[in-house]
Amino acid sequence: MSPSPESGSPAPTPPAPAALSADDVAKVARLAQLNPAPAQAAAYAHQLSAVLEYVQKLRSMDLTNVEPMTSPLDMESRLDADEPGPTLDRDEFLRAAPDHWNEFVRVPRVIE
Repeated sequence: MSPSPESGSPAPTPPAPAALSADDVAKVARLAQLNPAPAQAAAYAHQLSAVLEYVQKLRSMDLTNVEPMTSPLDMESRLDADEPGPTLDRDEFLRAAPDHWNEFVRVPRVIE
């Protein structure tokens, strides 16, 4: 068990998930507006159950002394410092834009 972030006391291990049935997969598929064939639903049920079992294994691990990582590789971040660099001249940028209004660039509508 790992400590609960709120209280610092061990959090209870959640119960193991029950295996998913083809009906469970069909219900979720309906909610997602998908329509898998019955054979696909049975295969997905098996695959998703395996994923849930693996997640349960991960949840049961004690990670108290494990540092968070951004990568599984032992490497330094290669991101550059966040420092402002050279910018475009506003007037030059607006002259290059296909269409603008005052100091704003007009772009085609993408949401109707």
